[in-house]
Amino acid sequence: MELNRNFGLDFLRFTAIMLVILAHLFKVADSLGLWGVELFFALSGYLIGKIIIEYYMSNKQFDINGLKNFWKRRWYRTLPNYYLYFIITIVFTFLINPLFSDWLIIFKSLFFIQNFASRYESFFGVSWSICIEEWFYLIYPLPLIFFRFKNKKNSLLIYTIIFISIGFILRIFFSYMGVGHSVRGITLARLDSIAYGTLIAILTDKKAFNLKIKNTLFYVGLFLLSISIYYVYFSGNSYEFVRTNPLLLSIIPLGFASIIPMSRELTILPGYGLITNISKWSYSMYLSHIPIIFTIYILMEDMRSNDIGNILSKIVALVICIYFSRITYKYYEKPLTSLRPKADEF
Repeated sequence: MELNRNFGLDFLRFTAIMLVILAHLFKVADSLGLWGVELFFALSGYLIGKIIIEYYMSNKQFDINGLKNFWKRRWYRTLPNYYLYFIITIVFTFLINPLFSDWLIIFKSLFFIQNFASRYESFFGVSWSICIEEWFYLIYPLPLIFFRFKNKKNSLLIYTIIFISIGFILRIFFSYMGVGHSVRGITLARLDSIAYGTLIAILTDKKAFNLKIKNTLFYVGLFLLSISIYYVYFSGNSYEFVRTNPLLLSIIPLGFASIIPMSRELTILPGYGLITNISKWSYSMYLSHIPIIFTIYILMEDMRSNDIGNILSKIVALVICIYFSRITYKYYEKPLTSLRPKADEF
């Protein structure tokens, strides 16, 4: 295991990707994807919050050069994989549907605007969450270059709360405008989902943060997640209805974000090597698993007519997804990430 990795965060990332993949492997487990993606959002916000706090709270001037450095580092980390699987998805789409002709959505997908103010699911469906992350990276830190407050932490906290509030209001607006059925995947309506992790990072930004407070925050997170689980599975409403509830889409990422500080204290569990590796490969797994699953389903179509063959096809798809993501990470993702600018200025 790499020395600079945190096992608790790796375990959460491992949990998130497995929830997403299981949701797409088993139709009856479709709701697991909700929890997996929202956990990813909370993790992204928390880790990005730590990066921004480190620079913003320092004595250095938060300026456009530091901001550009931040953006470049994020783009080296996220864009190569995205565009690799974007090309693969184009090829896959035309193989299974030669008559596909929506070139506009392909063009929009180049710039992460395919789901900006409305939801589109017929091409590169999993990219909706990547759009939210990329626009968060672009928008959230931008106003900070204009902040000149003496109490930097309080100003950052207030700004983050305002950012979250605007995101929630936009979600209410989109629901009111009649797109409530797809509001979960609309970029403008979900930027706050990542900011909850950033909020928790700000609130817990102390070198010797009291373990008791982390523990309390952990139980608050579990309470929020328990409310969410009850509402999703036991409220009597349809899953389609509850997963686009504007308030629920705030409670879930906030609940996950609240458990992160305590989760960082998690000691190594049996099987840590696999957990850590899948955590490292999770971005590739997220982007690749849909075309891999459906390719295996097509190739094993005759065998899938019975339960054993059906389960076998899912196991094969999962194994290939893990192996393919490992190769992608080792020979493509990691080498390109290593080329990103140093963080000296941010």
